[in-house]
Amino acid sequence: MIGAIAHRTVSAKTSQTLSNVQQGFSLLETIVSLLILLAALSGIIPLYLISRLQVIEGEIETGAIAVSEQVLENLRKEFNDVDDIDLIPSNGQPQTVLPASDQSIATISHMGKEYKPTITYCETPKYCDTYSRHIKIQVNFNGENVYETETIYTKLESELE
Repeated sequence: MIGAIAHRTVSAKTSQTLSNVQQGFSLLETIVSLLILLAALSGIIPLYLISRLQVIEGEIETGAIAVSEQVLENLRKEFNDVDDIDLIPSNGQPQTVLPASDQSIATISHMGKEYKPTITYCETPKYCDTYSRHIKIQVNFNGENVYETETIYTKLESELE
């Protein structure tokens, strides 16, 4: 009979232990686990936001480069048709119009974004003479200068003439 009493005591303790396990987490344990989760996320979320901003800035800069290439290509086409280099401006003032065709480049769209390029001819006068023009292209996005490039246009004379 002693064996039966001992058995009941063990099984009573086992059922008490099982009922404690089945109760779940206490409020304090839940709050501590949430604080740990928030601490982990507070390090990850800023990294995600920073990387997202860098992607957006990269897209804007890529678009600005494409716009400047488009403007330079349009200038190249126009300048090929110009026989006299004096027809290309040399005043050093920013312009938003192509010189020969008077085509406006005030706003150019690229991949859903609006860019505002400007062309400055002969900003550096020492590169402007009867045979060449200094050309600077600046591309703005939301009022901020995002990209700029410079080149020298030279009209080559044909040796056959």
